[in-house]
Amino acid sequence: MSKCIIIPAFNEYENINILLKEIYKNDFKDLIIIIIDDSDESFEKYIQKQEDSIVYLFRGKKLGRGSARQRWSQI
Repeated sequence: MSKCIIIPAFNEYENINILLKEIYKNDFKDLIIIIIDDSDESFEKYIQKQEDSIVYLFRGKKLGRGSARQRWSQI
């Protein structure tokens, strides 16, 4: 069974890799990480992908955490 972590983010390019490193310390099997970015500019280039299981969604405007969770349900 796959596990999914949804990370709503707004201007978190300095912190996102710290969080990802902590997640990867756990030995999760079949893990999918979804980063929903509300920042003004995409920070995808800053993400150090250690796995192919990261999905990055850039929305380009601040819509809030609740909106980020609703966006996941539409994928």
